[in-house]
Amino acid sequence: MRHIWVALGGLALFLCGPVGVSHAAEVKPATRPAAIDWSKKSFDEIQQGAFNGDAEAQYQLGLRYMYQAEIQDYFTALRWFQSAADQGHGLATYSAAIMYALGQGTPVDFARAMALYKLAAERGIVRAYSDIGIAYREGEAVAKDPAEAVKWFRKGAEARDPQSVMLLGRSYIDGMGVEKDVARGLALMEEAAALGDVRAQQSLAAYYYLGTLVTTDYAKAFRWAEAAANGGSLWGHYYAGMMHELGRGTTVDYIAALQHYSIAVKQKHAQSLVRMAGMACRGQGLKPDVPGCTKILSGLAGQGMPDAFFMMGELYETGGGVAKDLPRAYVWKHFGIILRDGTSSEWPDELKYLSDGFTPEARARLPGLRIEVAKAVGIRIEGATTGKISWNDLRHPAAPSGASFSVGTDWKSENAPLHTAYQPG
Repeated sequence: MRHIWVALGGLALFLCGPVGVSHAAEVKPATRPAAIDWSKKSFDEIQQGAFNGDAEAQYQLGLRYMYQAEIQDYFTALRWFQSAADQGHGLATYSAAIMYALGQGTPVDFARAMALYKLAAERGIVRAYSDIGIAYREGEAVAKDPAEAVKWFRKGAEARDPQSVMLLGRSYIDGMGVEKDVARGLALMEEAAALGDVRAQQSLAAYYYLGTLVTTDYAKAFRWAEAAANGGSLWGHYYAGMMHELGRGTTVDYIAALQHYSIAVKQKHAQSLVRMAGMACRGQGLKPDVPGCTKILSGLAGQGMPDAFFMMGELYETGGGVAKDLPRAYVWKHFGIILRDGTSSEWPDELKYLSDGFTPEARARLPGLRIEVAKAVGIRIEGATTGKISWNDLRHPAAPSGASFSVGTDWKSENAPLHTAYQPG
Protein backbone atom coordinates (compact mmCIF):
# COMPACT_ATOMS: atom_id res chain seq x y z
CA MET A 1 0.00 0.00 0.00
CA ARG A 2 2.85 2.35 -0.83
CA HIS A 3 0.48 4.92 -2.35
CA ILE A 4 -0.98 5.51 1.12
CA TRP A 5 2.50 6.11 2.51
CA VAL A 6 3.66 8.70 0.03
CA ALA A 7 0.60 10.12 -1.74
CA LEU A 8 0.53 13.29 0.30
CA GLY A 9 4.19 14.30 0.01
CA GLY A 10 3.36 17.81 -1.18
CA LEU A 11 6.81 18.79 -2.40
CA ALA A 12 5.51 21.78 -4.33
CA LEU A 13 4.83 23.54 -1.04
CA PHE A 14 8.56 23.89 -0.46
CA LEU A 15 9.72 26.02 -3.36
CA CYS A 16 11.47 28.62 -1.24
CA GLY A 17 14.53 27.80 0.81
CA PRO A 18 14.90 28.53 4.54
CA VAL A 19 16.25 31.84 5.69
CA GLY A 20 19.62 31.65 7.39
CA VAL A 21 19.71 32.58 11.10
CA SER A 22 22.11 35.29 12.20
CA HIS A 23 22.92 36.69 15.62
CA ALA A 24 21.52 40.14 16.23
CA ALA A 25 24.83 41.29 17.68
CA GLU A 26 26.67 40.39 14.50
CA VAL A 27 24.17 41.58 11.90
CA LYS A 28 21.48 44.19 12.36
CA PRO A 29 17.99 43.09 11.25
CA ALA A 30 17.87 45.82 8.62
CA THR A 31 21.01 44.47 6.96
CA ARG A 32 20.08 40.78 6.95
CA PRO A 33 20.21 39.33 3.44
CA ALA A 34 16.78 38.81 1.93
CA ALA A 35 15.58 35.27 1.36
CA ILE A 36 16.18 34.08 -2.16
CA ASP A 37 13.06 33.92 -4.30
CA TRP A 38 13.89 30.79 -6.25
CA SER A 39 10.82 31.16 -8.46
CA LYS A 40 12.52 34.19 -10.05
CA LYS A 41 15.79 32.39 -10.71
CA SER A 42 16.45 31.05 -14.19
CA PHE A 43 17.16 27.39 -14.73
CA ASP A 44 20.76 28.19 -15.69
CA GLU A 45 21.27 30.20 -12.47
CA ILE A 46 19.92 27.36 -10.34
CA GLN A 47 21.97 24.78 -12.21
CA GLN A 48 25.16 26.81 -11.80
CA GLY A 49 24.53 27.09 -8.07
CA ALA A 50 23.93 23.35 -7.86
CA PHE A 51 27.19 22.57 -9.68
CA ASN A 52 28.95 24.98 -7.29
CA GLY A 53 27.80 22.83 -4.37
CA ASP A 54 24.97 25.02 -2.99
CA ALA A 55 22.63 22.57 -1.21
CA GLU A 56 19.54 24.74 -1.63
CA ALA A 57 20.25 25.20 -5.34
CA GLN A 58 20.64 21.42 -5.65
CA TYR A 59 17.27 20.93 -3.95
CA GLN A 60 15.61 23.51 -6.20
CA LEU A 61 17.14 21.91 -9.29
CA GLY A 62 15.79 18.56 -8.12
CA LEU A 63 12.31 20.07 -7.84
CA ARG A 64 12.47 21.30 -11.40
CA TYR A 65 13.53 17.93 -12.75
CA MET A 66 10.77 16.39 -10.63
CA TYR A 67 7.87 18.61 -11.67
CA GLN A 68 8.74 20.65 -14.79
CA ALA A 69 7.11 18.67 -17.60
CA GLU A 70 9.44 19.65 -20.43
CA ILE A 71 12.57 18.46 -18.56
CA GLN A 72 11.04 15.92 -16.16
CA ASP A 73 13.67 13.33 -15.26
CA TYR A 74 13.18 11.42 -12.02
CA PHE A 75 16.66 9.90 -12.09
CA THR A 76 18.30 13.33 -12.28
CA ALA A 77 15.89 14.77 -9.70
CA LEU A 78 16.81 12.04 -7.24
CA ARG A 79 20.53 12.63 -7.90
CA TRP A 80 20.23 16.30 -6.93
CA PHE A 81 18.00 15.59 -3.92
CA GLN A 82 20.56 13.06 -2.71
CA SER A 83 23.42 15.53 -3.22
CA ALA A 84 21.61 18.15 -1.15
CA ALA A 85 20.63 15.54 1.44
CA ASP A 86 24.29 14.55 1.80
CA GLN A 87 24.89 18.13 2.93
CA GLY A 88 22.16 17.94 5.57
CA HIS A 89 19.28 19.55 3.61
CA GLY A 90 16.05 18.40 5.31
CA LEU A 91 13.55 18.88 2.50
CA ALA A 92 15.88 17.23 0.00
CA THR A 93 16.19 14.28 2.38
CA TYR A 94 12.40 14.04 2.61
CA SER A 95 12.04 14.34 -1.18
CA ALA A 96 14.55 11.54 -1.75
CA ALA A 97 12.63 9.37 0.74
CA ILE A 98 9.43 9.82 -1.25
CA MET A 99 11.17 8.89 -4.49
CA TYR A 100 12.60 5.69 -3.01
CA ALA A 101 9.17 4.80 -1.64
CA LEU A 102 7.48 5.42 -5.01
CA GLY A 103 10.24 3.97 -7.15
CA GLN A 104 10.76 7.20 -9.06
CA GLY A 105 14.21 7.32 -10.66
CA THR A 106 15.16 4.20 -8.74
CA PRO A 107 13.72 0.77 -7.94
CA VAL A 108 11.34 0.81 -4.99
CA ASP A 109 13.35 0.58 -1.78
CA PHE A 110 11.18 0.90 1.32
CA ALA A 111 14.09 0.28 3.67
CA ARG A 112 16.07 3.16 2.15
CA ALA A 113 12.96 5.33 2.17
CA MET A 114 12.36 4.58 5.84
CA ALA A 115 15.93 5.50 6.76
CA LEU A 116 15.62 8.78 4.89
CA TYR A 117 12.22 9.59 6.44
CA LYS A 118 13.75 9.16 9.89
CA LEU A 119 16.74 11.29 8.90
CA ALA A 120 14.38 13.98 7.54
CA ALA A 121 12.49 13.97 10.84
CA GLU A 122 15.77 14.46 12.70
CA ARG A 123 16.45 17.41 10.39
CA GLY A 124 13.21 19.12 11.33
CA ILE A 125 10.80 17.97 8.60
CA VAL A 126 7.80 17.26 10.80
CA ARG A 127 5.74 15.77 7.96
CA ALA A 128 8.11 12.81 7.96
CA TYR A 129 6.71 11.68 11.32
CA SER A 130 3.39 10.76 9.73
CA ASP A 131 5.09 8.87 6.89
CA ILE A 132 7.07 6.82 9.39
CA GLY A 133 3.90 6.17 11.37
CA ILE A 134 2.06 5.00 8.24
CA ALA A 135 4.92 2.60 7.47
CA TYR A 136 4.51 1.00 10.92
CA ARG A 137 0.73 0.97 10.61
CA GLU A 138 0.80 -0.71 7.18
CA GLY A 139 3.89 -2.87 7.73
CA GLU A 140 5.99 -1.36 4.93
CA ALA A 141 9.78 -1.70 5.31
CA VAL A 142 9.20 -2.59 8.96
CA ALA A 143 7.13 -5.10 10.91
CA LYS A 144 3.52 -4.01 11.26
CA ASP A 145 3.16 -2.33 14.64
CA PRO A 146 0.11 -0.05 15.18
CA ALA A 147 1.32 0.97 18.65
CA GLU A 148 4.66 2.11 17.23
CA ALA A 149 2.74 3.97 14.50
CA VAL A 150 0.84 5.90 17.19
CA LYS A 151 4.12 6.91 18.81
CA TRP A 152 5.28 8.53 15.55
CA PHE A 153 1.89 10.13 14.90
CA ARG A 154 2.06 11.59 18.41
CA LYS A 155 5.54 13.01 17.77
CA GLY A 156 4.26 14.68 14.62
CA ALA A 157 1.17 15.95 16.41
CA GLU A 158 3.33 17.50 19.12
CA ALA A 159 5.16 19.31 16.31
CA ARG A 160 1.78 20.49 14.93
CA ASP A 161 1.98 18.51 11.71
CA PRO A 162 -1.64 18.47 10.44
CA GLN A 163 -1.47 14.99 8.90
CA SER A 164 0.03 13.50 12.06
CA VAL A 165 -2.75 15.05 14.14
CA MET A 166 -5.34 13.62 11.73
CA LEU A 167 -3.81 10.14 11.78
CA LEU A 168 -3.56 10.18 15.56
CA GLY A 169 -7.25 11.08 15.63
CA ARG A 170 -8.09 8.20 13.30
CA SER A 171 -6.09 5.86 15.53
CA TYR A 172 -8.20 6.82 18.56
CA ILE A 173 -11.45 6.55 16.58
CA ASP A 174 -10.55 3.10 15.23
CA GLY A 175 -8.81 1.89 18.40
CA MET A 176 -5.76 0.99 16.30
CA GLY A 177 -2.54 0.97 18.30
CA VAL A 178 -4.22 2.77 21.18
CA GLU A 179 -7.29 2.28 23.38
CA LYS A 180 -10.37 3.37 21.46
CA ASP A 181 -11.55 6.85 22.45
CA VAL A 182 -13.93 8.33 19.90
CA ALA A 183 -14.33 11.65 21.73
CA ARG A 184 -10.58 12.20 21.85
CA GLY A 185 -10.25 11.09 18.25
CA LEU A 186 -12.89 13.57 17.09
CA ALA A 187 -11.22 16.38 19.03
CA LEU A 188 -7.95 15.58 17.23
CA MET A 189 -9.75 15.48 13.88
CA GLU A 190 -11.17 18.93 14.60
CA GLU A 191 -7.68 20.14 15.50
CA ALA A 192 -6.22 18.70 12.29
CA ALA A 193 -9.01 20.25 10.23
CA ALA A 194 -8.37 23.64 11.82
CA LEU A 195 -4.69 23.22 10.87
CA GLY A 196 -5.79 22.73 7.27
CA ASP A 197 -5.68 18.95 6.83
CA VAL A 198 -8.07 18.28 3.95
CA ARG A 199 -8.74 14.64 4.84
CA ALA A 200 -9.75 15.66 8.35
CA GLN A 201 -12.04 18.34 6.90
CA GLN A 202 -13.76 15.95 4.49
CA SER A 203 -14.11 13.32 7.23
CA LEU A 204 -15.77 15.81 9.57
CA ALA A 205 -18.09 16.91 6.75
CA ALA A 206 -19.19 13.28 6.35
CA TYR A 207 -19.50 12.69 10.11
CA TYR A 208 -21.70 15.73 10.66
CA TYR A 209 -23.75 15.18 7.51
CA LEU A 210 -24.44 11.48 8.07
CA GLY A 211 -24.60 11.63 11.86
CA THR A 212 -21.86 9.02 12.28
CA LEU A 213 -19.90 9.35 15.54
CA VAL A 214 -21.55 12.73 16.15
CA THR A 215 -25.03 14.22 16.15
CA THR A 216 -26.10 15.37 12.68
CA ASP A 217 -25.26 19.05 12.24
CA TYR A 218 -25.66 20.29 8.67
CA ALA A 219 -24.20 23.72 9.42
CA LYS A 220 -20.93 22.17 10.66
CA ALA A 221 -20.99 19.66 7.82
CA PHE A 222 -21.29 22.46 5.28
CA ARG A 223 -18.50 24.50 6.90
CA TRP A 224 -16.06 21.59 6.75
CA ALA A 225 -17.19 20.53 3.28
CA GLU A 226 -16.52 24.01 1.94
CA ALA A 227 -13.11 24.05 3.63
CA ALA A 228 -12.23 20.65 2.15
CA ALA A 229 -13.46 21.71 -1.30
CA ASN A 230 -11.30 24.82 -1.12
CA GLY A 231 -8.39 22.49 -0.39
CA GLY A 232 -9.11 20.44 -3.50
CA SER A 233 -11.01 17.52 -1.93
CA LEU A 234 -13.38 15.75 -4.33
CA TRP A 235 -15.46 14.54 -1.39
CA GLY A 236 -15.53 18.13 -0.12
CA HIS A 237 -17.00 19.22 -3.45
CA TYR A 238 -19.47 16.33 -3.31
CA TYR A 239 -20.81 17.17 0.15
CA ALA A 240 -20.81 20.93 -0.48
CA GLY A 241 -22.66 20.35 -3.74
CA MET A 242 -25.22 18.06 -2.13
CA MET A 243 -25.92 20.53 0.66
CA HIS A 244 -26.39 23.35 -1.85
CA GLU A 245 -28.66 21.06 -3.87
CA LEU A 246 -30.79 20.01 -0.90
CA GLY A 247 -30.58 23.18 1.19
CA ARG A 248 -28.97 21.50 4.18
CA GLY A 249 -26.72 23.74 6.25
CA THR A 250 -27.04 26.43 3.60
CA THR A 251 -29.58 27.84 1.16
CA VAL A 252 -30.69 25.94 -1.94
CA ASP A 253 -28.44 27.02 -4.80
CA TYR A 254 -28.51 24.72 -7.81
CA ILE A 255 -25.82 26.61 -9.69
CA ALA A 256 -23.41 26.40 -6.74
CA ALA A 257 -24.24 22.69 -6.42
CA LEU A 258 -23.51 22.10 -10.10
CA GLN A 259 -20.26 24.01 -9.91
CA HIS A 260 -19.08 21.79 -7.04
CA TYR A 261 -20.22 18.59 -8.76
CA SER A 262 -18.62 19.63 -12.06
CA ILE A 263 -15.19 20.09 -10.47
CA ALA A 264 -15.39 16.63 -8.94
CA VAL A 265 -16.81 14.95 -12.06
CA LYS A 266 -13.97 16.29 -14.21
CA GLN A 267 -11.68 14.33 -11.91
CA LYS A 268 -13.74 11.13 -12.30
CA HIS A 269 -15.73 11.34 -9.05
CA ALA A 270 -18.62 8.99 -9.82
CA GLN A 271 -20.79 9.91 -6.81
CA SER A 272 -20.86 13.52 -7.97
CA LEU A 273 -21.84 12.36 -11.46
CA VAL A 274 -24.80 10.50 -9.92
CA ARG A 275 -26.00 13.65 -8.14
CA MET A 276 -25.49 15.75 -11.27
CA ALA A 277 -27.43 13.24 -13.36
CA GLY A 278 -30.30 13.42 -10.87
CA MET A 279 -30.37 17.20 -11.24
CA ALA A 280 -30.40 16.85 -15.03
CA CYS A 281 -33.39 14.50 -14.79
CA ARG A 282 -35.27 16.97 -12.61
CA GLY A 283 -34.18 20.06 -14.54
CA GLN A 284 -32.60 21.64 -11.47
CA GLY A 285 -30.24 24.32 -12.74
CA LEU A 286 -29.89 22.34 -15.97
CA LYS A 287 -32.18 21.95 -18.93
CA PRO A 288 -34.08 18.69 -18.37
CA ASP A 289 -32.43 15.73 -20.12
CA VAL A 290 -34.16 12.54 -19.05
CA PRO A 291 -32.68 10.30 -21.80
CA GLY A 292 -29.16 11.55 -21.06
CA CYS A 293 -29.37 11.31 -17.30
CA THR A 294 -31.01 7.87 -17.21
CA LYS A 295 -28.37 6.58 -19.65
CA ILE A 296 -25.64 7.84 -17.34
CA LEU A 297 -27.30 6.34 -14.25
CA SER A 298 -28.02 2.99 -15.91
CA GLY A 299 -24.41 2.81 -17.06
CA LEU A 300 -23.07 3.51 -13.59
CA ALA A 301 -25.50 0.97 -12.13
CA GLY A 302 -24.25 -1.60 -14.62
CA GLN A 303 -20.71 -0.91 -13.43
CA GLY A 304 -21.76 -1.92 -9.92
CA MET A 305 -22.46 1.43 -8.23
CA PRO A 306 -25.20 1.31 -5.55
CA ASP A 307 -25.64 5.10 -5.56
CA ALA A 308 -26.84 4.96 -9.17
CA PHE A 309 -29.53 2.41 -8.27
CA PHE A 310 -30.66 4.53 -5.34
CA MET A 311 -30.84 7.66 -7.49
CA MET A 312 -32.96 5.91 -10.12
CA GLY A 313 -35.21 4.68 -7.33
CA GLU A 314 -35.48 8.18 -5.91
CA LEU A 315 -36.44 9.61 -9.32
CA TYR A 316 -39.24 7.05 -9.77
CA GLU A 317 -40.35 7.50 -6.16
CA THR A 318 -40.72 11.26 -6.47
CA GLY A 319 -41.54 11.61 -10.16
CA GLY A 320 -38.32 13.51 -10.76
CA GLY A 321 -38.38 13.92 -14.52
CA VAL A 322 -39.97 10.47 -14.98
CA ALA A 323 -43.45 9.17 -14.29
CA LYS A 324 -43.91 8.35 -10.62
CA ASP A 325 -43.84 4.56 -10.19
CA LEU A 326 -43.40 3.22 -6.65
CA PRO A 327 -42.98 -0.49 -7.53
CA ARG A 328 -40.29 0.45 -10.05
CA ALA A 329 -38.66 2.70 -7.45
CA TYR A 330 -38.72 -0.23 -5.04
CA VAL A 331 -36.93 -2.54 -7.48
CA TRP A 332 -34.18 -0.02 -8.22
CA LYS A 333 -33.58 0.62 -4.53
CA HIS A 334 -33.77 -3.09 -3.66
CA PHE A 335 -31.06 -3.85 -6.21
CA GLY A 336 -28.99 -1.03 -4.71
CA ILE A 337 -29.26 -2.59 -1.26
CA ILE A 338 -28.22 -6.02 -2.58
CA LEU A 339 -25.18 -4.52 -4.29
CA ARG A 340 -24.26 -2.37 -1.29
CA ASP A 341 -24.67 -5.12 1.33
CA GLY A 342 -23.98 -8.22 -0.76
CA THR A 343 -27.37 -9.69 0.11
CA SER A 344 -30.89 -8.71 1.12
CA SER A 345 -34.21 -10.17 2.13
CA GLU A 346 -37.03 -9.95 -0.39
CA TRP A 347 -38.65 -7.25 1.74
CA PRO A 348 -35.86 -5.24 3.44
CA ASP A 349 -36.86 -3.13 6.43
CA GLU A 350 -35.46 0.08 4.98
CA LEU A 351 -37.92 -0.16 2.09
CA LYS A 352 -41.00 -1.03 4.16
CA TYR A 353 -42.20 2.56 3.80
CA LEU A 354 -42.75 1.65 0.14
CA SER A 355 -43.66 -2.04 0.23
CA ASP A 356 -46.17 -1.82 3.10
CA GLY A 357 -48.45 0.27 0.89
CA PHE A 358 -48.29 -2.01 -2.16
CA THR A 359 -51.54 -3.46 -3.46
CA PRO A 360 -51.62 -7.08 -4.70
CA GLU A 361 -51.45 -5.67 -8.23
CA ALA A 362 -48.30 -3.67 -7.40
CA ARG A 363 -46.62 -6.73 -5.87
CA ALA A 364 -47.51 -8.79 -8.94
CA ARG A 365 -45.54 -6.32 -11.09
CA LEU A 366 -42.27 -6.81 -9.19
CA PRO A 367 -40.92 -9.97 -10.93
CA GLY A 368 -41.30 -8.40 -14.36
CA LEU A 369 -39.81 -5.11 -13.18
CA ARG A 370 -36.79 -6.94 -11.77
CA ILE A 371 -36.12 -8.54 -15.14
CA GLU A 372 -36.64 -5.22 -16.91
CA VAL A 373 -34.25 -3.32 -14.66
CA ALA A 374 -31.68 -6.12 -14.74
CA LYS A 375 -31.64 -6.05 -18.53
CA ALA A 376 -31.35 -2.26 -18.52
CA VAL A 377 -28.14 -2.35 -16.49
CA GLY A 378 -26.74 -5.65 -17.78
CA ILE A 379 -27.06 -8.00 -14.79
CA ARG A 380 -28.37 -11.57 -14.74
CA ILE A 381 -31.40 -12.65 -12.74
CA GLU A 382 -31.33 -16.10 -11.14
CA GLY A 383 -34.75 -15.98 -9.54
CA ALA A 384 -37.03 -13.18 -10.63
CA THR A 385 -39.72 -14.14 -8.16
CA THR A 386 -37.44 -13.64 -5.15
CA GLY A 387 -35.25 -10.86 -6.55
CA LYS A 388 -32.03 -12.87 -6.21
CA ILE A 389 -29.27 -11.29 -8.28
CA SER A 390 -25.99 -12.60 -9.64
CA TRP A 391 -23.56 -9.89 -10.64
CA ASN A 392 -21.93 -11.11 -13.80
CA ASP A 393 -18.61 -9.27 -13.30
CA LEU A 394 -19.76 -6.72 -15.89
CA ARG A 395 -18.46 -8.90 -18.73
CA HIS A 396 -21.64 -9.19 -20.78
CA PRO A 397 -21.88 -7.09 -23.96
CA ALA A 398 -25.36 -5.89 -23.12
CA ALA A 399 -24.07 -3.71 -20.29
CA PRO A 400 -24.68 -0.04 -21.13
CA SER A 401 -21.66 2.16 -21.81
CA GLY A 402 -23.43 5.43 -21.08
CA ALA A 403 -21.49 6.06 -17.89
CA SER A 404 -18.18 6.50 -19.64
CA PHE A 405 -16.50 9.70 -18.49
CA SER A 406 -15.19 10.20 -22.01
CA VAL A 407 -18.67 10.47 -23.52
CA GLY A 408 -19.95 14.03 -23.72
CA THR A 409 -23.44 14.85 -22.51
CA ASP A 410 -24.95 18.12 -23.62
CA TRP A 411 -26.27 19.41 -20.30
CA LYS A 412 -26.54 23.18 -20.37
CA SER A 413 -27.30 25.49 -17.49
CA GLU A 414 -30.44 27.56 -17.38
CA ASN A 415 -28.16 30.29 -16.01
CA ALA A 416 -25.34 30.49 -18.55
CA PRO A 417 -22.57 31.63 -18.43
CA LEU A 418 -22.24 30.61 -14.78
CA HIS A 419 -22.31 27.00 -15.86
CA THR A 420 -21.11 26.03 -19.31
CA ALA A 421 -21.88 22.93 -21.34
CA TYR A 422 -21.28 19.86 -19.20
CA GLN A 423 -18.75 17.29 -20.37
CA PRO A 424 -18.19 14.25 -18.11
CA GLY A 425 -14.39 14.01 -17.97
